[in-house]
Amino acid sequence: VDRTIAAAAELVADRLEEHAIRLKIDAATAPKTFHGDEIRIRQILYNLLSNAANYAPEASTITLACRSLAEGVEFSVHDDGPGMPPDLLDSVFRRFEPRTNGGRRRGP
Repeated sequence: VDRTIAAAAELVADRLEEHAIRLKIDAATAPKTFHGDEIRIRQILYNLLSNAANYAPEASTITLACRSLAEGVEFSVHDDGPGMPPDLLDSVFRRFEPRTNGGRRRGP
């Protein structure tokens, strides 16, 4: 788990540094290992951290937490950004549904 979290964090490190955003890792109650696709989990964590980096205010903190539950492992990401409007919550897990306002966008 630690290796997967560290790999995902490394992928967004430059962007976080660029905006003076601190990444706090809370994995004290995380399992040492779990059965799952490490590449997919790393990609999911990267996507969550990248989204948080897009919307978190300058010089704020993003927290990535992992904890062991009876039925599995829970990862969560928290930032101090504006949050999602209620009308977008039903589409949050659909593929290719970008939010069109309020964030830092990278690209051409």
